[in-house]
Amino acid sequence: MKDAYGVLKKKYIRKMQDAFRRYGYSPRALTWSGAGRQNLRFFMLSRIGDMRNRSILEVGCGFADLYGYLLEQGWKGKYTGIDIVPEYLDVAREKYPGIDVRLLDLFEDELDGEFDYVFACGVFNEMIFDSADEQDAYVRKMIAKMFAVSTEGVGIDFQTSYVDFKHERGFHPPPEDIFGFCKNLSKRVAVRHDYMPYEYMVYVYKGDSIYRPKNVFTAYVDLLTEPDGEEPR
Repeated sequence: MKDAYGVLKKKYIRKMQDAFRRYGYSPRALTWSGAGRQNLRFFMLSRIGDMRNRSILEVGCGFADLYGYLLEQGWKGKYTGIDIVPEYLDVAREKYPGIDVRLLDLFEDELDGEFDYVFACGVFNEMIFDSADEQDAYVRKMIAKMFAVSTEGVGIDFQTSYVDFKHERGFHPPPEDIFGFCKNLSKRVAVRHDYMPYEYMVYVYKGDSIYRPKNVFTAYVDLLTEPDGEEPR
């Protein structure tokens, strides 16, 4: 798989570089369709939890537009972006002097440090591998690596399988499959399929301890109407 990935990765990068030369700073340079919906995706990512003063790693950050969006919302945390296309990172550095963006492939490379939240937006919409099974294995490994370097949680969007049309190389994993895999990483997983008809977002939380005997996740203990004084565990 790894040997095949190296060849396919180079092909994918060339495709993105060609799109950038054609469109410049534009969502189309990221091969995104449906211009105007980017901020909605960013809004949904930010609904994962309390983002104030939290550190963020964005995998496949592109032009780091998520960073700009968060700044506009008053966020004051620490941002790190990684991508495999150097031209995208050059634009990000020009737009946001001093920003921490790195040419790094999480699938192949090691990443030092931990981050409160780890996000990927639009990263898994297109097939890199020709085989659906290999693509699925690649995505699962990426989710696991993202989860490993997060301290609070992971947010990722996908194209849903509940569609009436698919692009030739579009990746549309069933929400049930992604949910099932993520439940092996954490007991606390949320799927949002309510903001666009053909996309969904998954939140995977590190904090999945259960407050017993009330049987609620510890994160929601403060909302109990009849706390019994038992210690969370």
